[in-house]
Amino acid sequence: MLDAINLLQGLLITQKSAPSSITDSFMYKSIFILFAAILMLTLSSCYERQEGCTDINAVNFNPVADDPCCCNYPALTLQLQHRYGADSIRFFADSTYFLDTGTPFKLLTFEFMAEELILTGENGEQIRVEEEITFEGNSIENCPCIDDVFPVNLTALNTSPGTISRPGTIQSLRFNSGLSEKWSEVAPADYPTGHPLALETRYSFEEEKYRHLRATLVFPETTDTFRIRTSNLISELTFEGPFEIFKAQNTTLTLRIDYRELLGKIDEVIFDPQLTEEMIKENLKDALKLF
Repeated sequence: MLDAINLLQGLLITQKSAPSSITDSFMYKSIFILFAAILMLTLSSCYERQEGCTDINAVNFNPVADDPCCCNYPALTLQLQHRYGADSIRFFADSTYFLDTGTPFKLLTFEFMAEELILTGENGEQIRVEEEITFEGNSIENCPCIDDVFPVNLTALNTSPGTISRPGTIQSLRFNSGLSEKWSEVAPADYPTGHPLALETRYSFEEEKYRHLRATLVFPETTDTFRIRTSNLISELTFEGPFEIFKAQNTTLTLRIDYRELLGKIDEVIFDPQLTEEMIKENLKDALKLF
């Protein structure tokens, strides 16, 4: 390529010193155009196409990429705000609080699983996360399927259902507490490392089901300890917006959990597991706020 450039420069010099007749001028111009074309072809043959993300909505959008690949989309994160009562008292694990009856209690552990996150846009469009999961041998029917399982845990500060590729104003957001039966068709060992359902403590090997809810309560006055374990917590939870999903930016929304609204009357039903499940499922709708 350098030889071609040097030759072209030589032609330019020669052209300046060449005879000024029309024939000579035409000849030199023709040679100049020919070598200019050769030079352009030489330069274009050295160009290497680049792979990269060509979607402007992705966080790794590459404006000079030729071949699309490898897009990473903004994460939707729920910042968990643990509170107790209308006064927004911060709620901590293993601290003493008082139920509606005045009975002191401690919540040592609390976690529920969630799935089926759906965002509804201004035009009614339903938006899901980008993540999908599949298993060898198609263990779960209709997979690859959308993978938006996420935990809400008392000791966690945030959780994420996945990534969103479509920015805009969201009119409402909804998800289900609990898990569809399809997820229990695969044992923890078959989920990829780091997946919420790869954790064996969330699975009942006896029932071959994932626990939708796990909680441990202690009543200091009687030293009674109650462990709540249920696989029956499926309930649709809807939160009205508007919420804003920004282009190529991670989005964080705050999910507030009011444990008094959730557990304030639990001492009235704690000795009956079925009533306890029903009360928690019903109270979740009022105990959770999204903003």
